[in-house]
Amino acid sequence: MEQLDKSQRAFCKAPVGNIRLLAPAGCGKTISLLHRCRELIKKSDRRPRLLIFTFTLSAVAELKDRLMNDPQFESIRDQATLTTLNAYGWRRLRGQGNNPKLLNSSNERYYAMRNLLRPAWKDNQHIEPVVTARSRNGAHTLMTVMDNLKSMGFVHTEDTNYALFQRRLKSLEKQNLSWRIEEQFDLLTRTKVLDSPRRGDPEGPSTSRQDFYKRFFTFWKRATDNLQQMSNFTYEDQKYWAYLDIKSPDSGGNVKPYITGAARYD
Repeated sequence: MEQLDKSQRAFCKAPVGNIRLLAPAGCGKTISLLHRCRELIKKSDRRPRLLIFTFTLSAVAELKDRLMNDPQFESIRDQATLTTLNAYGWRRLRGQGNNPKLLNSSNERYYAMRNLLRPAWKDNQHIEPVVTARSRNGAHTLMTVMDNLKSMGFVHTEDTNYALFQRRLKSLEKQNLSWRIEEQFDLLTRTKVLDSPRRGDPEGPSTSRQDFYKRFFTFWKRATDNLQQMSNFTYEDQKYWAYLDIKSPDSGGNVKPYITGAARYD
């Protein structure tokens, strides 16, 4: 570990437990992670199995390249399994035995909105005109905002009324994510689901949030549930539904393991 600095070595040698390493891109997080894996294996009295998640396939490729070609990691090559969060979530969904379908293309996402989600938008005066318009752009935007809400931490089974919706918004604001909220408002304004804000309206922000909840969020909750019932999932759903599955107890009321096949990993 001679190429690591003092903080990286402290991370690698920290006791087993939850730990976070924060650093800008290019500062050696990947190499530090592999060194920590090596240290964990060295400290163990057996040969533990490690499961490593990343967000992207490129990160998986980088880790695999280092594992296979860097001699200092030869001892952990057979002990580490690498996967993306999406791939992990997809395996978990498939493990539930409901033959899930992944919406891979923009066409599949459009037809899911247009056909599968018809019960959720039919007779909704703000959503139906967007979905049934000649241009597909509006329908694609609705699917995008649906996914964005999931990635922002909204949960359709928990944020069940306006007060809880407001609480989630305030939580995002405390995390300096107001820009993400405004991004969704802008997308829905462009599709005419929301009205353009009126200048000088003192109740503008409050009114727009109520409109967001009434016009889109209630639709989102129903549409999210409908897609799951029909075993159709977006890329974001791979993480979203795996997360909800982990949070929910099993049939016996017990906490579910984070890792399918948990006995294979330490």
